[in-house]
Amino acid sequence: MLISSPNFVSGAAALFLFAHLIIRLCSATAKVPGPFISNFTSLVLKWHELNANRTVYIHELHKRYGPVVRVAPNEVSFTSIDALKEIYGSGGSGYDKTEFYDLFQVYGKRIKKLKVKLKLKRNTDRLVQYYSPVLHSFGSKILASFAKPRSIPLADNFVIENAKENGAAGFTVLNRLKEKNSVLDTMDMAAECLDHMAAGIDTTGDVLCFLMWELSQPRSIKYQRLLRDEFLTRADASLDDLPMLDAVLNEGLRCFPAIPMSLPRYVPQGGRSIDGFFLPERTVVSCQAMSVHRINHLVFPEPDKFCPERWLETEGDADRRRHQWAFSSGGRGCIGKHLAMAEMKTLLRDVYSRYETKPHESMKSELMVMDDQLISSRPLGKRCLLRFVPTKD
Repeated sequence: MLISSPNFVSGAAALFLFAHLIIRLCSATAKVPGPFISNFTSLVLKWHELNANRTVYIHELHKRYGPVVRVAPNEVSFTSIDALKEIYGSGGSGYDKTEFYDLFQVYGKRIKKLKVKLKLKRNTDRLVQYYSPVLHSFGSKILASFAKPRSIPLADNFVIENAKENGAAGFTVLNRLKEKNSVLDTMDMAAECLDHMAAGIDTTGDVLCFLMWELSQPRSIKYQRLLRDEFLTRADASLDDLPMLDAVLNEGLRCFPAIPMSLPRYVPQGGRSIDGFFLPERTVVSCQAMSVHRINHLVFPEPDKFCPERWLETEGDADRRRHQWAFSSGGRGCIGKHLAMAEMKTLLRDVYSRYETKPHESMKSELMVMDDQLISSRPLGKRCLLRFVPTKD
């Protein structure tokens, strides 16, 4: 039969491939700059994902093609402030999260209302400073319990059952979750608490890991001395009144954001124009902090250089802070930002007012290359060993 003949099959396959080629080359995303192969397949992007290199790969594409780049047939990455505002700060205009976020147990538009209720105030650093001595006093016991944990099978049931009680103190997250008109049920409450604890552990730890490693390098050792001088001369100042500390941490967040990778969203119904390119609905669009922080050389000259002094300059300060995207933005931005900043500032102050840090002899720079994780970044060597040398002051 004609259908089963090799020539017919080959011709049909060639016709199909030709039609696919024409469709892809005439698509809206084909007009976006990017590798030619990304018009037809996402396998290259997936390969880099499997090799924990997606973020760096996309960043290299931005360096080559500019602030807008096509990374897959149906995915486009952006780095401009206008794109950030459109995708993440558009007031809930329909840029819904992709299936990537299905791994989280609570998400969607209802979480925005919850976040408004739970949004942390800017005086969080005062609370951290106030409770810091108490936390230090029993911190060792907590660490010991993690090192040698006891099995408590009833713990899960205890937490869930107590979530039904009305006796939660008014200042607790649990009590806020139980406010009238809450749309969360018992399991949602437990999931939300778990998400908050997980989000606040790895992220701050990852930032401090890379930042303290950088501060321990010979090229950056001077910033340890500048921090120590500031802590000694302004011992009674609040965390927000220490400009060098603020500059060092902001530069650390710029160079080493805890979540440097893409935060994907779907283009809403009807399509949208972003940075001059019209994209049809269901196109995946995203920005990644690593590229937002490094592509615009007018805002961040020498973007690959660790330079806290840039945050002490008044000229261009507003632009720098608009481009500071370590905590995302919009209704789904990190509500724990102020708490995280206070925690990291407290640790840096407590460490560098008493110690000087140096790399351990076993550490090599190649071990500290960023390794993409699912939702955060870690050193490729999975460790960062530093020596803490007491200062003579």
